[in-house]
Amino acid sequence: MAYDYGNGVQLLEDLVVDESDKALFPTISVGHRLLYGVITFAASSQAGDRSIRFDVRDAGGAIMYGITSPVVQAEDLTRQYLLAPNGTREAAFVGTAITLPLPPEMVILPGWNFHIFDVADIDDGVDDMTVRVMLANLNHVR
Repeated sequence: MAYDYGNGVQLLEDLVVDESDKALFPTISVGHRLLYGVITFAASSQAGDRSIRFDVRDAGGAIMYGITSPVVQAEDLTRQYLLAPNGTREAAFVGTAITLPLPPEMVILPGWNFHIFDVADIDDGVDDMTVRVMLANLNHVR
């Protein structure tokens, strides 16, 4: 779902549970900057290490940017993955969160999308993942 907050700011979110593979499609007609994002992942009790990945794909499906968490997530845990421009690539969770860096001033063009998923695909129909991504229209960003 997309929410327009005015001044070119758009929030994309998918809060549907019981899935660990999501795609978000910005409803934009001009370039936007990817400001930040939050992925919350609640792993089921099914044994196995989850590995969360965030991809930016162009209209043809080519990966323009991708990052996989350097740390796996075990069963029965809830963790947050914070997407941050200029963030440092952390080597461990701090409390229940880890930062995944985004390129500074990353531009998203019309037709591009975000693919977020558990690389290990442990328990797709039961694991819960929610995703929120904030974008800003390039015409409104300095």
